[in-house]
Amino acid sequence: MDGGALLARARAGRIRALASTKATRRAIALPPVDAIYASDSFRQRVEAIAAQHSKRNKA
Repeated sequence: MDGGALLARARAGRIRALASTKATRRAIALPPVDAIYASDSFRQRVEAIAAQHSKRNKA
């Protein structure tokens, strides 16, 4: 999975509960920015979030 897709999945899982706010709907519409993956720690956090959500979606 590429970085953009991983971020989009993490963003979708985290934002679902907040989707009623206008600012959040705007954030969902924004394309993922690959530049933020310059930080290894951020990439690891996003991968952990994605893994948690994939486990939940399988259950």
